[in-house]
Amino acid sequence: MRKHLSEVCLFVTGVYIKYWFQSPSSAAAPRNDLNLLCTVSAYPNRKVAEAATTAFGCHLRYLSELLIGFAFFDDDVSIEVKRLMVMALIDTEGSDEPPK
Repeated sequence: MRKHLSEVCLFVTGVYIKYWFQSPSSAAAPRNDLNLLCTVSAYPNRKVAEAATTAFGCHLRYLSELLIGFAFFDDDVSIEVKRLMVMALIDTEGSDEPPK
């Protein structure tokens, strides 16, 4: 039990807390969520990484085709990336409805 608690504490302090404090910005949510998923996928403890990925998967509404537009208002997303996003939106036929 103590080992599991230690693993959770290491994950929260080493990974999750950084993204938690960045989460109040809705414009930064898409970038923040993607960065969190990338960090979690590289986390060395696979059991913790898989549990975190499963849990965060329920909270990724900002990554829908409809809501990804928030990223256009994120000052930390470069103009070049925003241009690529526009091209991807033009080239991709998606749904107008967010996932349920």
